[in-house]
Amino acid sequence: MQTIEIPSSFEKLLYEFSRSAQAIQMYDLATADASLYQATAIYEAISTESHNKNELVAAKFLVDFIDVSARVLRYIFAFSEEWYSKSLEELQEAKRICDQMTITFPSLPKDFFEEQNITALLNQFQYLIVFYNYIVEASLAISKGLIEKSEGHYIDEIGMYKKAATQLKRMNQYSGQTDSESSARPMVDFCNKMAETYERKANRLEEKRKHIEFLSPTDRKVFIVHGHDRGILLELKAMLKDLKIDPIILSDEDDDGKTVIEKFEHYGRLCAFAFVIITPDDWVENNGKKYFQARPNVLFELGWFCGRYGRDNVRVLRQEETPLPSDLNGLITIDFNKQLEEVYRRIISVLQKI
Repeated sequence: MQTIEIPSSFEKLLYEFSRSAQAIQMYDLATADASLYQATAIYEAISTESHNKNELVAAKFLVDFIDVSARVLRYIFAFSEEWYSKSLEELQEAKRICDQMTITFPSLPKDFFEEQNITALLNQFQYLIVFYNYIVEASLAISKGLIEKSEGHYIDEIGMYKKAATQLKRMNQYSGQTDSESSARPMVDFCNKMAETYERKANRLEEKRKHIEFLSPTDRKVFIVHGHDRGILLELKAMLKDLKIDPIILSDEDDDGKTVIEKFEHYGRLCAFAFVIITPDDWVENNGKKYFQARPNVLFELGWFCGRYGRDNVRVLRQEETPLPSDLNGLITIDFNKQLEEVYRRIISVLQKI
Protein backbone atom coordinates (compact mmCIF):
# COMPACT_ATOMS: atom_id res chain seq x y z
CA MET A 1 0.00 0.00 0.00
CA GLN A 2 1.45 3.35 -1.08
CA THR A 3 1.83 6.00 1.59
CA ILE A 4 0.49 9.44 0.64
CA GLU A 5 2.64 12.21 2.02
CA ILE A 6 0.58 15.19 3.13
CA PRO A 7 2.40 18.51 2.56
CA SER A 8 3.08 20.56 5.64
CA SER A 9 1.55 24.02 6.13
CA PHE A 10 4.88 25.61 5.24
CA GLU A 11 5.07 23.59 2.01
CA LYS A 12 1.56 24.78 1.14
CA LEU A 13 2.74 28.34 1.73
CA LEU A 14 5.69 27.78 -0.60
CA TYR A 15 3.24 26.64 -3.26
CA GLU A 16 1.19 29.86 -2.85
CA PHE A 17 4.40 31.88 -3.08
CA SER A 18 5.23 30.18 -6.38
CA ARG A 19 1.68 30.68 -7.64
CA SER A 20 1.80 34.36 -6.75
CA ALA A 21 5.09 34.81 -8.62
CA GLN A 22 3.54 33.26 -11.73
CA ALA A 23 0.43 35.46 -11.36
CA ILE A 24 2.39 38.71 -11.45
CA GLN A 25 4.27 37.61 -14.57
CA MET A 26 0.91 36.85 -16.25
CA TYR A 27 -0.81 40.01 -14.87
CA ASP A 28 -3.35 37.63 -13.32
CA LEU A 29 -4.95 39.62 -10.50
CA ALA A 30 -7.60 36.99 -9.71
CA THR A 31 -4.95 34.35 -9.06
CA ALA A 32 -2.80 36.79 -7.06
CA ASP A 33 -5.75 37.69 -4.79
CA ALA A 34 -6.72 34.02 -4.40
CA SER A 35 -3.14 33.13 -3.51
CA LEU A 36 -3.02 35.91 -0.90
CA TYR A 37 -6.28 34.67 0.63
CA GLN A 38 -4.94 31.10 0.89
CA ALA A 39 -1.53 32.24 2.17
CA THR A 40 -3.12 34.35 4.92
CA ALA A 41 -5.19 31.36 6.09
CA ILE A 42 -2.15 29.07 6.01
CA TYR A 43 -0.07 31.58 8.00
CA GLU A 44 -2.79 31.78 10.66
CA ALA A 45 -2.69 27.97 10.91
CA ILE A 46 1.12 28.00 11.25
CA SER A 47 0.86 30.70 13.93
CA THR A 48 -1.50 28.49 15.88
CA GLU A 49 0.20 25.12 15.36
CA SER A 50 3.93 25.83 15.15
CA HIS A 51 6.23 26.45 18.07
CA ASN A 52 9.17 27.07 15.76
CA LYS A 53 9.93 30.80 15.85
CA ASN A 54 12.13 30.57 12.75
CA GLU A 55 9.31 28.96 10.78
CA LEU A 56 6.99 31.81 11.77
CA VAL A 57 9.49 34.45 10.62
CA ALA A 58 10.05 32.70 7.29
CA ALA A 59 6.30 32.19 6.80
CA LYS A 60 5.56 35.86 7.47
CA PHE A 61 8.19 36.86 4.92
CA LEU A 62 6.55 34.68 2.27
CA VAL A 63 3.10 36.09 3.01
CA ASP A 64 4.46 39.64 2.73
CA PHE A 65 5.82 38.92 -0.75
CA ILE A 66 2.48 37.44 -1.81
CA ASP A 67 0.72 40.53 -0.40
CA VAL A 68 2.98 42.94 -2.30
CA SER A 69 2.47 40.99 -5.54
CA ALA A 70 -1.30 41.34 -5.24
CA ARG A 71 -1.04 45.05 -4.41
CA VAL A 72 1.22 45.77 -7.39
CA LEU A 73 -1.28 44.07 -9.71
CA ARG A 74 -4.15 45.99 -8.10
CA TYR A 75 -2.20 49.18 -8.72
CA ILE A 76 -1.69 48.28 -12.39
CA PHE A 77 -5.39 47.60 -12.95
CA ALA A 78 -6.53 50.68 -10.97
CA PHE A 79 -4.04 52.82 -12.92
CA SER A 80 -5.34 51.49 -16.25
CA GLU A 81 -8.86 52.56 -15.21
CA GLU A 82 -7.55 55.97 -14.02
CA TRP A 83 -8.54 55.26 -10.41
CA TYR A 84 -5.54 57.16 -9.13
CA SER A 85 -6.59 57.40 -5.47
CA LYS A 86 -7.07 53.63 -5.33
CA SER A 87 -3.75 53.01 -7.08
CA LEU A 88 -1.99 55.31 -4.61
CA GLU A 89 -3.60 53.52 -1.66
CA GLU A 90 -2.32 50.12 -2.87
CA LEU A 91 1.19 51.47 -3.52
CA GLN A 92 1.48 53.14 -0.14
CA GLU A 93 0.65 49.89 1.62
CA ALA A 94 3.03 47.99 -0.69
CA LYS A 95 5.78 50.46 0.20
CA ARG A 96 5.17 49.96 3.91
CA ILE A 97 5.53 46.19 3.48
CA CYS A 98 8.64 46.54 1.27
CA ASP A 99 10.31 48.83 3.81
CA GLN A 100 9.65 46.28 6.55
CA MET A 101 10.99 43.40 4.44
CA THR A 102 14.15 45.40 3.63
CA ILE A 103 14.77 45.74 7.37
CA THR A 104 13.89 42.10 8.17
CA PHE A 105 15.79 40.36 5.35
CA PRO A 106 19.34 40.44 6.92
CA SER A 107 18.03 38.73 10.06
CA LEU A 108 16.15 35.90 8.35
CA PRO A 109 16.90 32.48 9.97
CA LYS A 110 19.31 30.96 7.41
CA ASP A 111 19.50 27.72 9.43
CA PHE A 112 15.78 27.13 8.92
CA PHE A 113 16.09 27.55 5.14
CA GLU A 114 19.00 25.09 5.12
CA GLU A 115 16.96 22.56 7.11
CA GLN A 116 14.12 22.88 4.60
CA ASN A 117 16.59 22.62 1.70
CA ILE A 118 15.36 25.94 0.26
CA THR A 119 18.47 28.15 0.61
CA ALA A 120 18.01 29.20 -3.04
CA LEU A 121 14.97 31.17 -1.86
CA LEU A 122 17.22 33.56 0.06
CA ASN A 123 18.93 34.56 -3.17
CA GLN A 124 15.54 35.04 -4.82
CA PHE A 125 14.31 37.13 -1.87
CA GLN A 126 17.22 39.51 -2.33
CA TYR A 127 16.23 40.29 -5.92
CA LEU A 128 12.51 40.36 -5.18
CA ILE A 129 13.03 43.10 -2.58
CA VAL A 130 14.93 45.20 -5.12
CA PHE A 131 12.34 44.40 -7.80
CA TYR A 132 9.34 45.49 -5.76
CA ASN A 133 11.10 48.55 -4.37
CA TYR A 134 11.85 49.77 -7.91
CA ILE A 135 8.25 49.22 -9.03
CA VAL A 136 6.71 50.87 -5.98
CA GLU A 137 9.13 53.81 -5.97
CA ALA A 138 8.56 54.59 -9.65
CA SER A 139 4.80 54.09 -9.58
CA LEU A 140 4.21 56.08 -6.39
CA ALA A 141 5.61 59.20 -8.03
CA ILE A 142 3.28 58.73 -11.00
CA SER A 143 0.14 58.19 -8.90
CA LYS A 144 0.88 61.24 -6.75
CA GLY A 145 1.59 63.33 -9.84
CA LEU A 146 -1.64 62.35 -11.59
CA ILE A 147 -3.69 63.08 -8.47
CA GLU A 148 -2.10 66.54 -8.33
CA LYS A 149 -2.97 67.01 -12.01
CA SER A 150 -6.60 66.00 -11.38
CA GLU A 151 -6.72 68.69 -8.66
CA GLY A 152 -5.69 71.32 -11.19
CA HIS A 153 -1.97 71.59 -10.39
CA TYR A 154 0.71 71.68 -13.06
CA ILE A 155 2.99 68.65 -13.28
CA ASP A 156 5.72 67.75 -15.76
CA GLU A 157 4.06 64.58 -17.05
CA ILE A 158 6.72 63.85 -19.66
CA GLY A 159 9.53 64.15 -17.13
CA MET A 160 7.53 62.13 -14.59
CA TYR A 161 7.06 59.15 -16.95
CA LYS A 162 10.64 59.27 -18.21
CA LYS A 163 12.02 59.33 -14.67
CA ALA A 164 9.86 56.34 -13.71
CA ALA A 165 11.09 54.39 -16.76
CA THR A 166 14.71 55.14 -15.83
CA GLN A 167 14.11 53.93 -12.26
CA LEU A 168 12.59 50.66 -13.47
CA LYS A 169 15.44 50.00 -15.88
CA ARG A 170 17.85 49.89 -12.97
CA MET A 171 16.72 46.27 -12.62
CA ASN A 172 18.76 45.52 -15.75
CA GLN A 173 21.94 45.55 -13.68
CA TYR A 174 21.01 42.05 -12.45
CA SER A 175 20.34 40.51 -15.87
CA GLY A 176 23.95 39.65 -16.69
CA GLN A 177 24.97 38.12 -13.36
CA THR A 178 25.42 34.35 -13.66
CA ASP A 179 24.24 33.57 -10.14
CA SER A 180 21.11 35.66 -10.45
CA GLU A 181 20.11 35.27 -14.08
CA SER A 182 17.62 32.44 -13.64
CA SER A 183 15.80 34.03 -10.67
CA ALA A 184 16.12 37.69 -11.68
CA ARG A 185 15.34 37.36 -15.40
CA PRO A 186 11.51 37.43 -15.05
CA MET A 187 11.80 40.46 -12.74
CA VAL A 188 14.04 42.27 -15.22
CA ASP A 189 11.57 41.56 -18.04
CA PHE A 190 8.64 42.78 -15.95
CA CYS A 191 10.40 46.06 -15.07
CA ASN A 192 11.39 46.62 -18.70
CA LYS A 193 7.81 46.06 -19.80
CA MET A 194 6.54 48.64 -17.30
CA ALA A 195 9.31 51.02 -18.35
CA GLU A 196 8.26 50.68 -21.99
CA THR A 197 4.67 51.51 -21.04
CA TYR A 198 5.77 54.71 -19.29
CA GLU A 199 8.09 55.64 -22.17
CA ARG A 200 5.21 55.28 -24.64
CA LYS A 201 3.10 57.59 -22.51
CA ALA A 202 5.93 60.16 -22.43
CA ASN A 203 6.37 59.90 -26.21
CA ARG A 204 2.64 60.38 -26.84
CA LEU A 205 2.62 63.46 -24.63
CA GLU A 206 5.63 64.87 -26.49
CA GLU A 207 3.80 64.39 -29.79
CA LYS A 208 0.72 66.11 -28.40
CA ARG A 209 2.76 69.10 -27.27
CA LYS A 210 3.84 69.69 -30.85
CA HIS A 211 0.24 70.74 -31.50
CA ILE A 212 -1.84 73.16 -29.45
CA GLU A 213 -4.76 71.39 -27.77
CA PHE A 214 -7.55 73.23 -26.00
CA LEU A 215 -9.79 71.87 -23.28
CA SER A 216 -13.06 70.27 -24.33
CA PRO A 217 -16.22 71.86 -22.88
CA THR A 218 -17.34 70.25 -19.62
CA ASP A 219 -20.59 72.14 -19.07
CA ARG A 220 -22.91 74.80 -20.54
CA LYS A 221 -21.73 77.41 -18.06
CA VAL A 222 -20.28 80.67 -19.40
CA PHE A 223 -17.63 82.64 -17.53
CA ILE A 224 -18.01 86.44 -17.55
CA VAL A 225 -14.85 88.51 -17.17
CA HIS A 226 -15.66 92.13 -16.40
CA GLY A 227 -14.33 95.46 -15.22
CA HIS A 228 -16.03 98.23 -13.23
CA ASP A 229 -19.16 98.66 -15.36
CA ARG A 230 -21.70 96.75 -13.30
CA GLY A 231 -24.59 97.71 -15.55
CA ILE A 232 -23.11 95.99 -18.63
CA LEU A 233 -22.27 92.93 -16.50
CA LEU A 234 -25.83 92.59 -15.19
CA GLU A 235 -27.22 93.06 -18.69
CA LEU A 236 -25.13 90.15 -20.02
CA LYS A 237 -25.98 88.03 -16.98
CA ALA A 238 -29.71 88.54 -17.60
CA MET A 239 -29.30 87.63 -21.30
CA LEU A 240 -27.63 84.33 -20.44
CA LYS A 241 -30.21 83.42 -17.81
CA ASP A 242 -33.01 84.08 -20.31
CA LEU A 243 -31.29 81.53 -22.56
CA LYS A 244 -31.10 78.97 -19.71
CA ILE A 245 -27.30 79.30 -19.58
CA ASP A 246 -25.59 79.54 -16.20
CA PRO A 247 -23.28 82.56 -15.98
CA ILE A 248 -20.23 82.35 -13.74
CA ILE A 249 -19.19 85.67 -12.20
CA LEU A 250 -16.21 85.24 -9.90
CA SER A 251 -17.34 87.79 -7.30
CA ASP A 252 -20.70 85.98 -6.96
CA GLU A 253 -19.18 82.54 -6.24
CA ASP A 254 -18.14 81.07 -2.87
CA ASP A 255 -14.45 81.27 -1.93
CA ASP A 256 -14.31 77.95 0.02
CA GLY A 257 -10.97 79.08 1.48
CA LYS A 258 -9.34 79.49 -1.94
CA THR A 259 -7.05 82.34 -2.95
CA VAL A 260 -8.28 84.60 -5.77
CA ILE A 261 -6.20 82.80 -8.43
CA GLU A 262 -7.25 79.36 -7.12
CA LYS A 263 -10.89 80.43 -7.18
CA PHE A 264 -10.47 81.79 -10.71
CA GLU A 265 -8.86 78.55 -11.97
CA HIS A 266 -11.47 76.39 -10.22
CA TYR A 267 -14.49 78.10 -11.77
CA GLY A 268 -12.70 78.57 -15.07
CA ARG A 269 -12.44 74.77 -15.38
CA LEU A 270 -16.22 74.41 -15.04
CA CYS A 271 -17.07 76.51 -18.08
CA ALA A 272 -17.13 75.96 -21.84
CA PHE A 273 -17.02 79.56 -23.03
CA ALA A 274 -16.04 83.02 -21.83
CA PHE A 275 -17.30 86.52 -22.51
CA VAL A 276 -14.78 89.23 -21.71
CA ILE A 277 -16.27 92.71 -21.23
CA ILE A 278 -13.79 95.43 -22.18
CA THR A 279 -14.86 98.80 -20.79
CA PRO A 280 -12.89 102.07 -20.27
CA ASP A 281 -12.06 101.67 -16.58
CA ASP A 282 -8.47 102.89 -16.08
CA TRP A 283 -7.09 106.29 -17.08
CA VAL A 284 -3.53 105.81 -18.37
CA GLU A 285 -0.78 107.84 -20.00
CA ASN A 286 1.52 106.16 -22.54
CA ASN A 287 4.07 107.85 -24.81
CA GLY A 288 2.52 111.24 -24.15
CA LYS A 289 -1.02 110.02 -24.91
CA LYS A 290 -3.78 109.86 -22.31
CA TYR A 291 -6.71 107.51 -22.66
CA PHE A 292 -8.98 105.00 -20.90
CA GLN A 293 -8.33 101.27 -21.14
CA ALA A 294 -9.58 98.01 -19.63
CA ARG A 295 -8.35 96.95 -16.23
CA PRO A 296 -5.13 94.83 -16.28
CA ASN A 297 -6.83 91.85 -14.57
CA VAL A 298 -9.44 91.77 -17.36
CA LEU A 299 -6.70 91.58 -20.00
CA PHE A 300 -4.89 88.89 -18.01
CA GLU A 301 -8.05 86.76 -17.76
CA LEU A 302 -8.72 87.29 -21.47
CA GLY A 303 -5.31 85.79 -22.27
CA TRP A 304 -5.88 82.93 -19.82
CA PHE A 305 -9.16 81.91 -21.42
CA CYS A 306 -7.77 82.17 -24.95
CA GLY A 307 -4.99 79.80 -23.94
CA ARG A 308 -7.36 77.41 -22.16
CA TYR A 309 -10.36 77.30 -24.51
CA GLY A 310 -8.93 78.60 -27.78
CA ARG A 311 -9.93 81.91 -29.34
CA ASP A 312 -13.07 80.43 -30.92
CA ASN A 313 -14.55 79.89 -27.46
CA VAL A 314 -13.85 83.40 -26.19
CA ARG A 315 -15.66 86.56 -27.27
CA VAL A 316 -14.65 90.09 -26.42
CA LEU A 317 -17.54 92.50 -25.83
CA ARG A 318 -15.76 95.83 -26.33
CA GLN A 319 -17.21 99.21 -25.61
CA GLU A 320 -16.34 101.50 -28.49
CA GLU A 321 -13.25 103.68 -28.17
CA THR A 322 -11.71 101.27 -25.65
CA PRO A 323 -8.38 100.16 -27.13
CA LEU A 324 -6.96 96.65 -26.91
CA PRO A 325 -3.21 95.99 -26.62
CA SER A 326 -1.67 95.51 -30.06
CA ASP A 327 -0.90 91.84 -29.27
CA LEU A 328 -4.67 91.20 -29.11
CA ASN A 329 -5.64 92.91 -32.35
CA GLY A 330 -6.37 89.58 -34.06
CA LEU A 331 -9.21 88.72 -31.66
CA ILE A 332 -12.79 88.91 -32.85
CA THR A 333 -14.65 91.60 -30.90
CA ILE A 334 -18.31 92.51 -30.66
CA ASP A 335 -18.34 96.29 -30.31
CA PHE A 336 -21.18 98.21 -28.66
CA ASN A 337 -21.73 101.84 -27.78
CA LYS A 338 -23.64 102.05 -24.51
CA GLN A 339 -25.67 98.85 -24.00
CA LEU A 340 -25.37 95.21 -25.00
CA GLU A 341 -28.90 95.15 -26.40
CA GLU A 342 -27.37 96.91 -29.42
CA VAL A 343 -25.53 93.67 -30.29
CA TYR A 344 -28.04 91.19 -28.83
CA ARG A 345 -28.47 89.27 -32.11
CA ARG A 346 -24.71 88.85 -32.54
CA ILE A 347 -24.37 87.51 -29.00
CA ILE A 348 -27.23 85.04 -29.61
CA SER A 349 -25.61 83.94 -32.88
CA VAL A 350 -22.29 83.24 -31.11
CA LEU A 351 -23.98 81.18 -28.39
CA GLN A 352 -25.95 79.16 -30.93
CA LYS A 353 -22.77 78.24 -32.81
CA ILE A 354 -20.97 76.96 -29.70
